[in-house]
Amino acid sequence: MALTILLPASASSRAFRAASSIQLGYGVMVANIFALDPAVDMGFDWIAHFLRWADVQPSEGGGYHWGDLDNILRQAGSRGLNVLIRVDRPPDWAREPGTWETGPVRPDKLGQWQSFLREMAAHARAKIQAEGWDVEIAYEIWTEPNLSDEWGDLPPDPGYYTTMLQHAYWGIKAGDPQAIVVTAGLATTGGTPDGLNVDDLEFIRRMYDAGARGYFDVLGSHPYGFAFAPEDKTSNPILCFRRVEDQRAIMVERGDGDKPIWATEWGWLLDPAEKGVSCSWPYRDWQRVSEAKQADYLRRAFLYACRHWPWMGLMFVSNLDFSTAPWYKECEPMRWYSILNPDGSPRLAYTYLKEMPKPPCVKVYLPIAAKSYIAP
Repeated sequence: MALTILLPASASSRAFRAASSIQLGYGVMVANIFALDPAVDMGFDWIAHFLRWADVQPSEGGGYHWGDLDNILRQAGSRGLNVLIRVDRPPDWAREPGTWETGPVRPDKLGQWQSFLREMAAHARAKIQAEGWDVEIAYEIWTEPNLSDEWGDLPPDPGYYTTMLQHAYWGIKAGDPQAIVVTAGLATTGGTPDGLNVDDLEFIRRMYDAGARGYFDVLGSHPYGFAFAPEDKTSNPILCFRRVEDQRAIMVERGDGDKPIWATEWGWLLDPAEKGVSCSWPYRDWQRVSEAKQADYLRRAFLYACRHWPWMGLMFVSNLDFSTAPWYKECEPMRWYSILNPDGSPRLAYTYLKEMPKPPCVKVYLPIAAKSYIAP
């Protein structure tokens, strides 16, 4: 199945260049930006990494420190890898006192947030052009703001997240009209009665109610598979890989059917016992899968999306190498989503994904600055 989105003849070609080559594709989330060769070896062409505003501008009114951004661009660009940069973690001076580092930007600091993103996007584009790298760049604004853990230990606020997203969009587009703006991938959850975790579908609806339409190019999603096969939507219709289909339905209802979704983080949790490690996770024990299932489910998920989701753009496996990160304890769950072992050797999932055919399943011409039309 192929999808082509036709642009009005009057649209600026520059405004659409960055997205014109996007298709259902193959990405991976990485911890070590200086060890990207395994991503290339797998045949993947996108990586996802992180940039903390707190590290770039620790002092209010101070200059910007672009070292981390330059490292991301250099390591990826020199290998021909496209980049999704997740931007979050405001500095202390831009958050409400007493909130966690994941806390939202204070209302009176939204102007600085917008300025930071404008300068970031402009700096990145200038760097890419100066070095002659033929790569694309996209920015994911925050992560899982429907969870209190990612919202400064405060009750999530879809309306205020939308305000932050709007300022982010204005800033990034002012700095680089070619950049792609992706909403925060939402955690798949049915919500909790205490309001500290908001149902992902309700969060999206309330984003649209608050005016999110027109302020992003791509909807981000985190469709983890939990304990179930990627095709399975009956065992648990909420906590499953195909939950993203329900998110898509809301986009269509709200008139955004011409925009794609990117799975910016997703995967299956390898049972540490398979590697001789004993871990106790009260809330995750039921999610464990064998090494063989992890590998098979990841491969089948790409195949399912290729066959059934013409609206799915990029899919970033979580994750390549968090198992190698020295700052994570042995039983940190992120280590067990990894497709590399702690010594950097491949787990079975890495081998499966490397050997997996990677066809350009769906060609998508994504509109960035004007309305698009889906050809019949």
